[in-house]
Amino acid sequence: PLLRELYDVEYGTPELKPEELTGVSIDLRQELARGWVLRAAAFHERIREMISRAAPDDNYHSVDKARHQGVELGFDRKLLQQVTLSVDYSFLDAEDKSGGVVNEVLRYRPKHKVDTKLTFASEFGLQVTLMHTYLSRQYISEDSEETIRASSVFGIAASQRMTDYARVYARVSNLFD
Repeated sequence: PLLRELYDVEYGTPELKPEELTGVSIDLRQELARGWVLRAAAFHERIREMISRAAPDDNYHSVDKARHQGVELGFDRKLLQQVTLSVDYSFLDAEDKSGGVVNEVLRYRPKHKVDTKLTFASEFGLQVTLMHTYLSRQYISEDSEETIRASSVFGIAASQRMTDYARVYARVSNLFD
C-alpha cells in the first residue's frame, strides 16, 4: 500500500495488506518503413486485496478479488529528425469479482483511454513533450451506476540531459484546469 492509503488523516487504513497480482501479457512491437513503429498488447490480471475506495468520501479498503483485462494498441512515428508522435489506445475491462456488490465495474477505471504525445528532442539534450489524455466516462461509486463524464487532460513535460546518467525533469499535468 502507498503511504497515503495507510496513513491519510481522513481516509487512511493502517490494516491494509499488500496487493497480490497474477497476470499474463502478450506484447508485440513491429518497426515498419518510414519511421513507423506499431505496438499491440493483450493482458489479463487477477488481483487479490486490491486497494480501492467505494466512494470519494470513504476510507481505503481492500477488494477481495478483482480482474483487469484488455488490449493496448499504439504507434510511434518520427515526423521530423527531432520530432516524434506517439498515440496509444487502451481498452480496459476492470471488475470486482468479490461478489455482493451492486456494480461489478471498478471505479475510476475508464474502459477507453487514448494517450497522445508529441516530443521534440534537441541535439543538446533538451526534450519537450506535449501530452493529451482522453478518458471515457468512469464509475465513481462501487455501489451505484453514478458516473463522471468523459474528459481530456493536457500536459507538458521537459527534461534536460545533465550527464549520460542524469536528467533534470519537470512536468505540468492538467494544464487547463
